[in-house]
Amino acid sequence: MTDTITSSAPGTPPLHPTLVMEWKTSRKARSIVHELLDEAQPAISMAPPTTRRGVLKYFFPTEAAAAECVAMHTALAHFTLTVGISTGTDTLTYVVADGDITLTLDPDTALVTTVEVPYQEVTL
Repeated sequence: MTDTITSSAPGTPPLHPTLVMEWKTSRKARSIVHELLDEAQPAISMAPPTTRRGVLKYFFPTEAAAAECVAMHTALAHFTLTVGISTGTDTLTYVVADGDITLTLDPDTALVTTVEVPYQEVTL
């Protein structure tokens, strides 16, 4: 299966990175432990964790294709990444959040390019 990035921005064609090189994911824990002065046992305020967030790193065979990815991610939109994995597919709907969109030309070959996108998962 081909990996696909789609955008909610009207008229934006889908992109197909050669590879999703990195998909770093974390979820912020939001439960709070309150240390009480007169008790050995702490009080706990429980809350669900946030949605997934992290950095996606896409690999493109040309700088032009990578530049399209950067342009796509600068639009005010949400994005959907569909990735083929060994057990089927995984889908992530996200917005660009908390960081820089980075385009890097491979210094060894000067031919291939990567794009890093900071993301926050959203539920629509």
